[in-house]
Amino acid sequence: MEKQVVNNNWSENVIIVDADYVDNVAFNLIVNFERIIGRRIPQADLARWLVCIALDGGLRNNDNNVQVVIIHGKNKTKMENFAPANFDNELNGKAFKDNLGEFVIGTYAVEHLVNATDFYLDVVQTVCAQPEVKRVMIVPNAENAELYETLRRQMHH
Repeated sequence: MEKQVVNNNWSENVIIVDADYVDNVAFNLIVNFERIIGRRIPQADLARWLVCIALDGGLRNNDNNVQVVIIHGKNKTKMENFAPANFDNELNGKAFKDNLGEFVIGTYAVEHLVNATDFYLDVVQTVCAQPEVKRVMIVPNAENAELYETLRRQMHH
C-alpha cells in the first residue's frame, strides 16, 4: 500500500487574528476618538489593517502569499467595526491582492466544546507545526495574561 501524501496548502506567511478582541479594540478607539474630534469615524478597512499587520510582521513588497486565520465566537456572525465584516458571506474563502501579495482569508468559529483561549492556542500550535510556514503573525487577546504567557512559551519552542 502506498503512503498517501496530504497537502494542506499552508502559506509561508500566516496571520492569526482573534476577531472578537480586535473588533472590541476598534470599537473602543472609534468611540473615544469620535468624542475627541466631534464627528463619526467610519469602520476600519479590514484589508488595509491586514496589510499593516503583515508589514509589522516583516513582509515587504513582493509576490507573497499570506493566509489569514480569523477566529471568532460561535454566536458572532460579523465584526461590527470593520468592513468587510460578515464572517461567512464576505470573508471566509475570500482573497485580495495588494502590493505585498495575495491574502487568503479563512474564518473559524470557536465551538462550544472548547473555550476560546484553548482553541486559539491549538490553532497557533497547528500553524507553527507546519513545515511550509515560515512567518506567523498573531493578534491575540492582549488583555488575557494567561494566553499571552502561554503564547510566549509556545512561540519560544
